[in-house]
Amino acid sequence: MKKTFEYDDKLPSLPLPTLEHTLERYLDSVRAVVNDDEYVRTKKIVEQFAKGIGRELHEQLKADIEKHQERNWLTKWWDEEIYLKWRLPIAPTINMMGFSCLLPPKVDSQLTRACIHIYACALVFETIYEERYPISYRGKYPLTMYQFKHFFNTCRIPHKECYELLSISK
Repeated sequence: MKKTFEYDDKLPSLPLPTLEHTLERYLDSVRAVVNDDEYVRTKKIVEQFAKGIGRELHEQLKADIEKHQERNWLTKWWDEEIYLKWRLPIAPTINMMGFSCLLPPKVDSQLTRACIHIYACALVFETIYEERYPISYRGKYPLTMYQFKHFFNTCRIPHKECYELLSISK
């Protein structure tokens, strides 16, 4: 059986796409939700953006990525903007885990449900810690399991502008 994090250092990097590619993708996505006149206006705005501030911002992003020698240009942005600058609690708002299907809600079932939830969490913790948690794939290609390293034993330390992530793991 393959270990949970076996492929993480072997996966290809995610390079920064060109500004042109990003803007083409944006226009493709906009096309489905605007009429012809709105699309023409949007396309002109995108062209101006590409020649001006968009080019400057893209160059700044590229320089920052090269400076920090990042393999995945999106990771730092995602972590900071989605988790570390966001001031709302994570658990009730973006927690993707739940076990309600294991025991349908009934009157006076809170204790039983809490016990099942704690037990299931402990099983997940153990399989991640021992690197027995199954690797996710897209077709035959393995996906990074990096996020599971921070699934347990991780917290956000508050700072003025942005939280700091603290992970305690093996």
